[in-house]
Amino acid sequence: MPDCGSGTTVDRTPPLTTIHGLEWGWHADAGPVTLSLSAFEASSSPVVTYYRIGGGPVITYMAPFDVSAEGTTTVRFWSQDSAETPNTELEQTRYVRIDRGAPTLTTVPLAEYRGPAVVRFGLSDAHSGVGFAAWRLNGAQLSGVAPTGGSVTVSAPGAHVLSWTALDNAGNESTGAASFTVKRTQTLVRTPARSALTLRRVRGVVTYRAAVTVRATPETAPFTGSVPLAGKQVVLQRSTDGRTWKTVATRTTSAAGTASYSVRITKAGKARYRWYSPSSVSAAAGASPITTVTVR
Repeated sequence: MPDCGSGTTVDRTPPLTTIHGLEWGWHADAGPVTLSLSAFEASSSPVVTYYRIGGGPVITYMAPFDVSAEGTTTVRFWSQDSAETPNTELEQTRYVRIDRGAPTLTTVPLAEYRGPAVVRFGLSDAHSGVGFAAWRLNGAQLSGVAPTGGSVTVSAPGAHVLSWTALDNAGNESTGAASFTVKRTQTLVRTPARSALTLRRVRGVVTYRAAVTVRATPETAPFTGSVPLAGKQVVLQRSTDGRTWKTVATRTTSAAGTASYSVRITKAGKARYRWYSPSSVSAAAGASPITTVTVR
């Protein structure tokens, strides 16, 4: 502006610095982001430009420079002219955003679930965040699931595949699949025996007959497939005092997982029965609950 007293022009306007090479949004290429600076000054040139990357030192700008760190990097810059009283530009701030990595699975399903399985899954991205994801179970897309993940309940026994296609906000793509198996939960139970199903006299002795039946019953319904106890050996044991057990029969179960034993009791009292499958448990300690046959 004019100085009326001396007839000279006094420059009180600071330079204006422009940054070049800064991409919009996220940078996903393998190489660094190359930046350059240029300063406009109408009156007092030359101009000196400064910059600083992140919390680093102040550097005098001489040539284009690179930013390669992933994540968000802050770049600050400003210029100063050569007026008699130098004018210094207010510091400007820009952000360089770099993300070269695709989204990754953050929670992995278990290899095996017993009974109905609640499978939790998720995606994460270290820098730009997950922008889109399509989740599929056995090829069918899951609806109502957030891009970052969710959960699904799988009841059908057998092998299943959870797959995904995902993009982060930098455009990096991730695809993958995780396999898991749902095994039906089975509980081997016994049908309580009924005492005195048949009562008859044999040579003057009152004989009581009762049936003790074991059965493998799946807990899940509807049930399809094979019964684990089918065609397997079952050992039936008897005790009169609940402490000492004696093996009284060995049976092979039917295709439905059942086996029966007819009990003959010649006097009133209690007889306790239990069973176990040697192929299912290691010892009689894992046997079924006790069935008591009472004859009065």
